[in-house]
Amino acid sequence: MITFTRSLLLTAALTLVMVPAQAATTLNKSSQTTAPASTAPASYLDPSHLTPDILAAPPPAGSKAAQRELDTVVRLQSKVDDKALAAIKKEATLRPALMTYLLGKSFSAKAYPKLFALLDKAQRDTTLVATNAKTRWAVKRPYEMSDKVKPLAEPLPTTLSYPSEYTATTMVWAEILSQLKPELSDKFKARANAISSNRVKAGMDYPVDQIAGRNLAWAILREMEKSDVYKSDLAAAKDELSTVSR
Repeated sequence: MITFTRSLLLTAALTLVMVPAQAATTLNKSSQTTAPASTAPASYLDPSHLTPDILAAPPPAGSKAAQRELDTVVRLQSKVDDKALAAIKKEATLRPALMTYLLGKSFSAKAYPKLFALLDKAQRDTTLVATNAKTRWAVKRPYEMSDKVKPLAEPLPTTLSYPSEYTATTMVWAEILSQLKPELSDKFKARANAISSNRVKAGMDYPVDQIAGRNLAWAILREMEKSDVYKSDLAAAKDELSTVSR
């Protein structure tokens, strides 16, 4: 079962009461094409059970809170050094290898097909739910809203900003991997947090996107745990890890 820390639950609780979900206008409503909905079927959950309104609305457009979000991105970018920039560029494409390297150099999709299939399915499900929420809230990326924010990674995202799909996906991966390798749980979660933070430094996400991404991850994980298919795939991946690693 997934274990939620007290601090994470507190963060979620605070976020869910931050702004009413039915707010009429939100941070920087996009006039551009919104994120397209994925047509790929979900594997471990029913996306209709996780509607966008489970998240609080982002700060209203033109509000002081919206400006603080942008100011925070600018401030964090001013502190990006060569090492941080290299990490940001390395993480420009979201893929399981950003997390699985912590298991060891031998952990590849070829050597551990069941593990990587599990992570790929979880990513697809997360993308489905996150895309629906992005389309609902239609928030532009920070670098689209201020000339002071520079996009530090390529390719540029083709999706909208809120909530952070990177944060949601890496948090989901961290929890799954923690169930498979509990002794590495702290490292997985620290890695997910680092990737999430780097997306803000990269000018791709706002801090509030991260918070919403975490909350979305917990909701997704709770839904996934109801799935017999997920439980079966998790058990198969665990068996694969123990067998191949011998």
